[in-house]
Amino acid sequence: MEKKKTVNELIKESGIITHYKTVNKLKTLGWEVFVSPYYFDVISDTVKEIDIIAEKPFYSVSDAAYSSKVQINVQLFLECKYIKNEIGLWFDNINRDNVVSKLEKITNLPLVYGSRSQGFSPDKFHYFRYNKTVKLFTPDTNKEDIIYKAITQCLNAQTYHQDKGRTLHFHFSGRDGTINNIIRYPMIVCDKFDKLQEIELSNGGDIYKTKPIENIFALETNYSAENTGFEYSLIDVVDFNYLEKFLDELGQEAKDLVGAYVFKGRR
Repeated sequence: MEKKKTVNELIKESGIITHYKTVNKLKTLGWEVFVSPYYFDVISDTVKEIDIIAEKPFYSVSDAAYSSKVQINVQLFLECKYIKNEIGLWFDNINRDNVVSKLEKITNLPLVYGSRSQGFSPDKFHYFRYNKTVKLFTPDTNKEDIIYKAITQCLNAQTYHQDKGRTLHFHFSGRDGTINNIIRYPMIVCDKFDKLQEIELSNGGDIYKTKPIENIFALETNYSAENTGFEYSLIDVVDFNYLEKFLDELGQEAKDLVGAYVFKGRR
């Protein structure tokens, strides 16, 4: 007979501790946090829940919403996971053409890439700094695979709010001549990466070895929502211990974007 788990064991394996720590970290760093909010999933036609949605504004005039000519709201759609069993991840080279197209779509800015010599540098974006992305992963022994569920939850929640096209807490001023945008990032925060391994295959694929993964990586998906074609997406997967540094990088990325919008508005 299987031994009944204690409450402490259930809590430890549920991801609730990572959830709690992530909420506190976001609040400490100035994000407005929505804990376990619900959204309507049009694909399954049901109401579902995501662990965290967070929002933070960035202005062209320091912390001045109503006198700023540019306001960017960064929204994060996060799932928090405790990785109990080992998971192998296969990486492949990132498709930079897809990344650039994605970035131009979400920012409405031309990027300096290929034959284009004018525009915003793609090196400012963390997506462009990835050399490889995860294409495949070995499933958990549980049918309800935690990685697959996390991907589904954060992408579906992001799509729902993207279709709504609205701010969550930090509203735009509505003044004429202002430039406003919402940048949305799906994310998975893991308690730690010790159970995640990168799989390296030989040319024939019959020999492989594994090595540890450090701090952060990107999952690549081609996602299809209702009545749309496939849309290329990247999901940041972050070790909780690296989360603060990553959020600082996102903040700098947003500030660089604000500067690009200010420059665009002057032309």
